[in-house]
This record gives sequence, structure tokens and C-alpha cells, in this order.
Amino acid sequence: MHDFENHITVIVPNHKEIKKGTLNSIIKKAGISLEELKDLI
Repeated sequence: MHDFENHITVIVPNHKEIKKGTLNSIIKKAGISLEELKDLI
């Protein structure tokens, strides 16, 4: 995921399952809340 406006890149692993800590780190780096993520999926 890239945010070219704010120069943010978030690497998301391509696994069937992502560990809780990894997912939390991705959400934090992406600058979204858990609720926003739920709305996106």
C-alpha cells in the first residue's frame, strides 16, 4: 500500500494468516483505525 501524498509505504505480507502484532503494526503504519479496516473489508 502506498500513500504518495504523505510518502508512506506499508508492506503487507501475503499469508493466509497474519499474526495479531503484525496486523496491528500494519494498521498503525497505515494510519487507520480497526473500524476503518473493517469497513474496507
